[in-house]
Amino acid sequence: MTTTQDPFFQFTSVAMEKKTYLNLLYLLLTFPLGVLYFVILVTGFSLSMGLLFLLIGAFIGLGFLILIRGISKLHLALASNLLGFKLPVFNNLESQKDTFAKAKELVTDSRTYTSILYMFIEFPLGILYFTMIFTMLMLSISFIISPIINIVFDANGLLLNTELWIWELNFEESLLLLVGGIFLFFVTLHLSNMFARVEENLCKSLLAKI
Repeated sequence: MTTTQDPFFQFTSVAMEKKTYLNLLYLLLTFPLGVLYFVILVTGFSLSMGLLFLLIGAFIGLGFLILIRGISKLHLALASNLLGFKLPVFNNLESQKDTFAKAKELVTDSRTYTSILYMFIEFPLGILYFTMIFTMLMLSISFIISPIINIVFDANGLLLNTELWIWELNFEESLLLLVGGIFLFFVTLHLSNMFARVEENLCKSLLAKI
């Protein structure tokens, strides 16, 4: 009888959970979002610092911080929906009636700067997540379909051509790749769940910081 305590069940059941694929989608999205955030940060800092000694520089800087807070709330909502955690209740800046008070709260609120920190580190993390997850997925899928490729395209054997060697596989050896591909697929799903937990903690610590 299979139970949830069975190591084999725990290892393979990850493929049957909806949350696993939502985590996977989120991690693949972090790459384009990380690039976008990096461009926004570089542009915003360049304009704000370059015009710092002019009156317009102060307005650009303030607008940049407002944009950062807006993006952080949107990203937090996205992460909450895909990663499956509850959104915190914020004290919105819009609740302040006085414009100067709203600007002061924006500049002095630590959440503004933790949001900037999150957007900055999301760039290298997005590259890491995307590279590892995408590469492992493509490898696992390639290994899984290797017996089919062997049969359809080469009756005598399957050639694996790399920069270092050429490896000719017969059908029996391609079946071993199939087993390895299935194992790698489950490893990829577990790794994506681990990365998703890291992202959830980062979002809660930096974007949802009160």
